[in-house]
Amino acid sequence: MKEIKNTKWIPDWGIKRISGMVQNRPDWCISRQRIWGLRIPLEDSKDIMDVWLESGASWATLLGQKQADLYLEGSDQHRGWFQSSLLLSVAANDQAPYKAVLTHGFTVDEQGRKMSKSMGNVVDPLKVIAQYGADIMRLWVISSQFKDDMSISDKLLKQVSDVYGKIRNTWRFLISNLYDFERASLGVIPAKAGIQGPVGVEMDSRLRGNDNSITLTELDKWILMRLQKLVADCEKSYEEYEYHKIYHDVHDFCANDLSSFYLDMIKDRLYCDGKTSATRRSSQYAMSVILKKLLRIMAPVLSFTTEEVWQFLTPNPTPPILGGETDKSKVSVDFSLRSASVHLQEFPVVDPALLDEALEKRWEEIFSIRTSVYQKIEELRQAKTVAGSLDAKVELTLSKDLGLSKEDWQLILIVSQVELKNGKELLIKAAHADGEKCERCWKWEKLENGLCPRCAKVIKEQGK
Repeated sequence: MKEIKNTKWIPDWGIKRISGMVQNRPDWCISRQRIWGLRIPLEDSKDIMDVWLESGASWATLLGQKQADLYLEGSDQHRGWFQSSLLLSVAANDQAPYKAVLTHGFTVDEQGRKMSKSMGNVVDPLKVIAQYGADIMRLWVISSQFKDDMSISDKLLKQVSDVYGKIRNTWRFLISNLYDFERASLGVIPAKAGIQGPVGVEMDSRLRGNDNSITLTELDKWILMRLQKLVADCEKSYEEYEYHKIYHDVHDFCANDLSSFYLDMIKDRLYCDGKTSATRRSSQYAMSVILKKLLRIMAPVLSFTTEEVWQFLTPNPTPPILGGETDKSKVSVDFSLRSASVHLQEFPVVDPALLDEALEKRWEEIFSIRTSVYQKIEELRQAKTVAGSLDAKVELTLSKDLGLSKEDWQLILIVSQVELKNGKELLIKAAHADGEKCERCWKWEKLENGLCPRCAKVIKEQGK
């Protein structure tokens, strides 16, 4: 009983279950024999005398006197393997054979019924893998509350497949916008100073400081701060076997933090700013860090997809990843440049320098204002004054400085024009933007030859 208390039981109720079964154990021996005289079973193999006895002593062959980090089996094994292993190990070594014991439930159908051939509700894992792929099968496993019985059905698998598609498409967007971004020799990010060390990219002088550092924009600092929180949460969930939390946290980060906010806001930078501009390179750096950390977080689950993406994180790989069927004879990739497997990388760690509480609070206010602005723009859209946010101009009266320029607000609100004023309270006015619609970026400005001043400059610099 002392060794039961010294063991970590996952979930917690496991300790009560096995304690009661050991205290009230009616059996007179370890094996399946009973007092009425069941003979010792003779198996086909002459090496086995009794399966309960020998499975309970499996630690002797594998571990000797060492303890296993974890024993893993179904909830019925509190009276079986968990218990027989405990009794034999305590008798021989005066200690439990394990440091922790994890109990999982059984697989049932959508209505909670046991799988039965007669009912026709059996889900064959091999058929699931053939239809959806092994990664979706693995993703379903972590999506389940495995400490209880786990439901599986075509409907549930399709839901998991949709989540997988969202995660995969987010990674596809990230890597497709890193095609001209060198990822070799990226340095670390010191506190609030930007990015330090060699970066291996051609960049604008505004991006590279005298100390060879890169200054991140406020928006990129925010998303990297959000990433650190995701890394911390996922590491904790892995350690505590709370895999369903990883499933929800990663999906939420991809669907909300990235797709609904960050990636939507930086599209103008990525597609319309100069290729080596400070703003574009800042966002590309952030995307590179995000993608690498997400791949390492999900590598234990999405083993094949993460490896596929990781192998394209090399200078100038072609063609773009995840693009469907590829004619291998037409692919030009220097495989010697490819990185070592993602499964040989270390789990990402939290960078404390990026955990900025003041920044987090400020961005909570910024997003609150963004929501209010979008309500005003939606009123204009309903009135058919504008077709979308880029058709709008916004006048913001702010009660305090949130550290953002007009250009920053234009990016965050995805509007063409912003005018900032100081006041005692937040006031928002929205109307149709002035000027004409730029043929390249679709923002409204005073145009010359169909282009706004920003786009005209970029086109001239690129010699097109």
